[in-house]
Amino acid sequence: MAEKTHEIENVQVASAVPPSDMQLVGAPSFYGASVQAMVAGADCVLVLSRPRPGMAASPLNPSSPEVVNVWAVNEPVCLLHLSMHTAKDLALLLRSLVESFEGEYGKLDTEYVRRVAARAE
Repeated sequence: MAEKTHEIENVQVASAVPPSDMQLVGAPSFYGASVQAMVAGADCVLVLSRPRPGMAASPLNPSSPEVVNVWAVNEPVCLLHLSMHTAKDLALLLRSLVESFEGEYGKLDTEYVRRVAARAE
C-alpha cells in the first residue's frame, strides 16, 4: 500500500497506515463548531462549543402542538487550558495546517475572517 505523507513544520502526517500498525488514542474526543478564547492571568482558555437545537410550544398558543418555536444555543463541550507559550505554538501549527489545506483545496471563508478583514479596512 502506497503511503502519502505531508510534511508540515517537520511533522509527518501519514494518510495511509496499514491496519496492523494502528493503535487507538485513549483520549476523549470533542467536536467544536465554534471557539472562544479567553486570557486568565498567564493562561489561555479555549472554549469549544456546538449548537444544540431545542423546541418549545409557542407562548402565543401553548396548547397547539403544531405551533412551536425552534431555537439553538451554543453548548460548551470542552475547556482547553493552555499556557501562552503553548497557545503560540498551537497558533503557528494551526496556521501552517490551514495554509497547507487552502493551498490544496482553496481559500476558506468564515464569518470571523470577514469580520477581521472588515476591521482592517
